[in-house]
Amino acid sequence: MTLKHELFTPINIAKDGNCLFRSLVIFLDNTLLKTRRNRHGLPTNTKYHDYEDASALFLRKTAVRMIEAHKHKYIDKLFY
Repeated sequence: MTLKHELFTPINIAKDGNCLFRSLVIFLDNTLLKTRRNRHGLPTNTKYHDYEDASALFLRKTAVRMIEAHKHKYIDKLFY
């Protein structure tokens, strides 16, 4: 199975340790998806830059809280 490259538009995102959460936030917000980015992958508009950072951090913290709240589900060594 091969990917159809015309279906995808690659964009640069910041490689700051939040790249998974940042990519999800960008995918979910059409404005962030279409905004202009600098060579490091960050939005050139300060408002969008701050919004993207805050949203990625919120998503990351939410995922950590959910894992922590349901840690009994992840005790089994099969998950590791």
